[in-house]
Amino acid sequence: MADNRTKIKLMVSNQKDRKLIQNLLSGSFTIFSDNSVNFKDCDLLIFDLGYFKEYKSRIKKLKADKNAFTPVICLKKEKDKAAQYLFEIADDVINLPVSKNILLARAKNLVKNKKLYEENRALKNKYRYIFDSLNDMVFLLDIVDEKDRSFKISEINNKLLKNLKYDNKSLKNESPEKFMSDEGISELIRVIDKNEETLFTADFYTGRGNEVPVKINAQKIWVKGNQKILCAARDITDRKEKEERINYLLFHDHLTKLYNRRFFEEEMIRLDTERQLPLCIFIIDINGMKLINDSFGHKYGDELLVKTADLLQDVFRKEDILARWGGDEFSILLPKTGESEAEDILSRIKEKCKKTESDRLPVSLGVGYAVKEDKDQDIFEVLNEADDRMYQDKLTAQKSATNKILKSLLSSLEAKSPETEAHTNRLAVMAIKLGERIGLSNNQLNNLSLLATLHDIGKVNISEDILTKPENLNEEEWERIKEHPHIGYKIALSCDDFSSVADEILAHHERWDGGGYPEGLQGDDIPLLSRIISIVDAYDVMANGRPYKEPMSRKEVLQELERCAGSQFDPRLVAEFIDMAQNDEL
Repeated sequence: MADNRTKIKLMVSNQKDRKLIQNLLSGSFTIFSDNSVNFKDCDLLIFDLGYFKEYKSRIKKLKADKNAFTPVICLKKEKDKAAQYLFEIADDVINLPVSKNILLARAKNLVKNKKLYEENRALKNKYRYIFDSLNDMVFLLDIVDEKDRSFKISEINNKLLKNLKYDNKSLKNESPEKFMSDEGISELIRVIDKNEETLFTADFYTGRGNEVPVKINAQKIWVKGNQKILCAARDITDRKEKEERINYLLFHDHLTKLYNRRFFEEEMIRLDTERQLPLCIFIIDINGMKLINDSFGHKYGDELLVKTADLLQDVFRKEDILARWGGDEFSILLPKTGESEAEDILSRIKEKCKKTESDRLPVSLGVGYAVKEDKDQDIFEVLNEADDRMYQDKLTAQKSATNKILKSLLSSLEAKSPETEAHTNRLAVMAIKLGERIGLSNNQLNNLSLLATLHDIGKVNISEDILTKPENLNEEEWERIKEHPHIGYKIALSCDDFSSVADEILAHHERWDGGGYPEGLQGDDIPLLSRIISIVDAYDVMANGRPYKEPMSRKEVLQELERCAGSQFDPRLVAEFIDMAQNDEL
């Protein structure tokens, strides 16, 4: 039965021979003896010697095409001499005459070979597609010389070429050393020696010289009787960066970028050797940190921590181990550093801090150090000694640091609100006079003066836009304003020198009738000093005005105080204050 898909191009000039061949093959194939079909569209080409010579160049070009296989038979008379090229180009040379069985058998064999070639090529293309579609970078190495441990690249997939910015030609038949690190090559050699699948990490290098960390699975395989190494590599850049980030975080403080306590303690134990003596340890603590956090918020506290870390990095050497010990403390490990050098470092720290005194956030530090001179000393006892010295220094410097922070707080408040120094001074004078009039003790009068200075300190943590807004505040803004007594209370409690007026700061916006804030206290439950400050503060604001409000006359102010006596203000204190004012005792 004729197979219409099997086409034979018959190029025989002798008509008798042509018809004979057609008759022999027509029962099994479709025969074309004209130019109605191209060579490439045929499954088999049959030429006589004359046509073969005529189409020799076309036939050679056809046979050179690696993407196709078109078998060629050359027919010749037995008496005809055939040149050597004939046997090199043609797939079969058949002498005429020939029997039908022989011709059919040889033609079918070549057609079968063509089909096998096409099936094999389709399968190869399929596997090539899979090979190139893999998400891993895959390459196949020929083992050139097992003794010399040398390789050459025989296959590379597109993923590798794309990722490493190479073309196939630049890598094919080259050594993998062209793009792989020496460590990777050493592992490949071990694959030959161990004769087993191996997993290892190495570095690849792109055509542009960039380094790419990879994880490689390599194994020895056999291909057509030859040993090869199949490698699948995966880019682990992201994973390596994550691992490095995790390792960094394990031993670093995320805020200051300094080493953390864990790393410091490990290094302290590692460096605790005779060779590193004298071994010095510094312990440093930020003065007034709680006051900064309570006053400005933790954002400013974090800013001060970073500022301090930068300051200390300027003082200490690169080889010193500088760490954030925890909270507002730092620890520094200095190998081969004795007492005199430590004193010099202490002086440099103090000088650096002094230069920040006029800053918005001045740096004040409690500093202590201790030196291990003898190998038999316990390093943890040295650490404790440095810590004790730091606390001694902190006690000495704390009051000064607090005053500097207070000055900074008041300056900040004055810069963004109507609470000027002159207003504070007037309040203090009037409050003291009223306090003396009602018989307060010296201690109470001192606290009253302090309260006059600090009563609105909580406003330092409220935005300037709200504090200076000329029109009425909205509900959200008013709620924010009402937070300032509580903020001031926290600030005062964070400092021993201010804690004596913390309750009074909290209560200075309470009303006699219980309608004030933040706790709704009323009458005598409101601290006495708070009641005094609320009266003199109201008087000064009305008498001197605000940028957005004109001042009132003394008469108008006193009338307003009298009107609010018993509701907003303590009526007895108002009466005393008005009497003072009318007698020009303010």
